[in-house]
Parts: sequence; structure tokens; C-alpha cells
Amino acid sequence: MQSTETRIRDYLLETFPSPEYAGLEIEDSLFDAGILDSIGVMTLVAWLEKEFSIMVDDEDVLP
Repeated sequence: MQSTETRIRDYLLETFPSPEYAGLEIEDSLFDAGILDSIGVMTLVAWLEKEFSIMVDDEDVLP
């Protein structure tokens, strides 16, 4: 079974392919790196909610 981190990384690489991943650290912002835009953030949040059966409050969604 894949780790949570691996599942998220795989999803990001498949859904938002970008050369900007090179050199990113786990704590770096995908928004600031130009990998995700506002729609990408919402797409990621929707996937996380579905994939991990969680609910993310609107006020918790920050780029």
C-alpha cells in the first residue's frame, strides 16, 4: 500500500505536470511555485476530500 505522501505526489504529477517540481521541498507552496493556480487548488482539495474521506472547510483553503 502506498503512503499518503506518495499517493498525493502521484496525483499531483499526473494531474498537474510541470517542470517546476524539480528542487521543491515538501513544505514549499505549489501555488507560489506556479504549479497550481486557484482552480488547481480547488481541484486538489476536491480530490483530497474524495480520496481520504475528509472535509476541508472553505476558510482552511489558502493558496
